[in-house]
Amino acid sequence: RLHALAPFHASVDQFAVFGKLVAQFGAFPIGDLLDRYAEIEAVYPRGFEHVSSHHDLKPENLAFDGRRLLVLDWEAAFLDDRNFDLAMPASFFVRDDTVLERYLALYYGAPPTVGQRARFELVRIVEHVFYAVFLAALAQRGGAADDGAPAEGFHAFHDALLGGLMVREPMQQLRYAKVHAAEGLRRAHSPAFVDWLSRARD
Repeated sequence: RLHALAPFHASVDQFAVFGKLVAQFGAFPIGDLLDRYAEIEAVYPRGFEHVSSHHDLKPENLAFDGRRLLVLDWEAAFLDDRNFDLAMPASFFVRDDTVLERYLALYYGAPPTVGQRARFELVRIVEHVFYAVFLAALAQRGGAADDGAPAEGFHAFHDALLGGLMVREPMQQLRYAKVHAAEGLRRAHSPAFVDWLSRARD
């Protein structure tokens, strides 16, 4: 329903926004994730199927009154690639490929095409890059130093967020940055990554 609304008044090139943030990126251990991001940026169809988007569909911006799902906080709303709206809820509620196929099929009204699936998977990685860089920058600005602890599990951390964990303190932001970086690396090193790149324009 959101994506079927009349076009919002402004459109933003997310890759341009992310590129500026990545260019300002400080030292943070994310392996070759920025290289994989560059590969995605090079092939992803820009301006493709932009729709009216909320762009911050995290659970704290969703409410249920017993009949309706209400979407709150429209500060970041603009025209955007539909997959950015699809990727954030998936981080909380999509835990395996079977659920993902159902999630995308419910959205599209039919099983996703290879191109639809590829674009979703690539945007998912882009979101991991963005949050790893953004949260690490916030943490560094707040004075947090990496203690060398390994990243926590992606789904376990999101379960904690659903349970009420608030990521406001610098060390919590650094923890979450590590979680996104590790998950982004895992997805970018999937055997399917090269296929997703080749299918992005299908």
